[in-house]
Amino acid sequence: MAMALRWLAPAAQQEPGGGTPPWGLAALWSLGCVQAVLARPYEGGVLALLSAMELVRLLARSPLSREQKRRQWIACAASAALPACAGLLFLLTVNQASTGSPWRLAYQEHARQYQIRRTFFWQKDRPAPPYRHESIRAVYEGLLRRDMPPLERIRTNFATYRDHYGSLKFNIAGLAAAAAWGAGAGLAWVLWVVFAGLAAVWSIVWTMPHYYAPFAAFLAVAVAGGAGAAAQRNWFGRPRPGLVALLFVGLLAPGFGPPLKREPLRVPFLSRRTEIITRLEKDPERHLILVRYRPGRNWYEEWVYNDADLENAKILWARWHESPRLPEFLSRHRDRVVWLLEADLPGYPLERYPPPDRSRP
Repeated sequence: MAMALRWLAPAAQQEPGGGTPPWGLAALWSLGCVQAVLARPYEGGVLALLSAMELVRLLARSPLSREQKRRQWIACAASAALPACAGLLFLLTVNQASTGSPWRLAYQEHARQYQIRRTFFWQKDRPAPPYRHESIRAVYEGLLRRDMPPLERIRTNFATYRDHYGSLKFNIAGLAAAAAWGAGAGLAWVLWVVFAGLAAVWSIVWTMPHYYAPFAAFLAVAVAGGAGAAAQRNWFGRPRPGLVALLFVGLLAPGFGPPLKREPLRVPFLSRRTEIITRLEKDPERHLILVRYRPGRNWYEEWVYNDADLENAKILWARWHESPRLPEFLSRHRDRVVWLLEADLPGYPLERYPPPDRSRP
């Protein structure tokens, strides 16, 4: 899609019959839009809208006569409409088969049946739908309870994206160079797509790195274009592409350049779990931690996971159950110090098991 628009810029200014026809590039652009929308309907739709605006701008700025422009518009619109209609027909067919309505996406049907939490920051949480299974209710109510203030959620979303699309320092340097010197190289619109894509995916309350995938090619073009623009600038009296290349390659190295502060995600139960592990690993004894969950627990706060070698693990985590087999389980691990952790109480208290009898004076 990005390359089709890049090639379309000079093609839109040539007379009909010369060079690559704009209608062929418009069809290629339309195919890219269809692929993006089918893969990620929301993010792909945002990208298709942004690129359609750029396509209209390129055709409108063509220096051709009014009649030649009219023929170009008709040819480009017709060639772009064919892949778009085929993609739309495919999407409507899939929607009909999966949700019973050609106009309702599978994402929307899932939200209607299960989701309580809002999808975007500007929405409100939904009323809880009727659930047929209490375990499913617990999952979606747990997701709602794990909500964060908007600014904290955006910061957490940024942390999940860090270094998923290459070195963060490398990308920042490339984007800064593109913003400073890339206007002449046609990078202004590419930068607009990069940052509009970030705004689109970060408007989602729960976002994952692959949500930004439709915009990743534009990020790569902007960073590479920024590096190229920086290499063509005069540094100390003349262009020094070797020096600029060395700087950008160096930014890919983990220890090069100014350090970027990496704050851990502020998830209280993970911080508490790390604190417990750090403290108990200093003890020469081996430990068994029984984690007691209460009804209505947050299913997204899971404490119990272990190293692959259970027998030789310094710390072993297990779920506490009121069961006749509990003494047998504890007997198998009698060489360990046993603890009880209350996963759903404030502060996540940890004490020796069995707990002391506090009723005695």
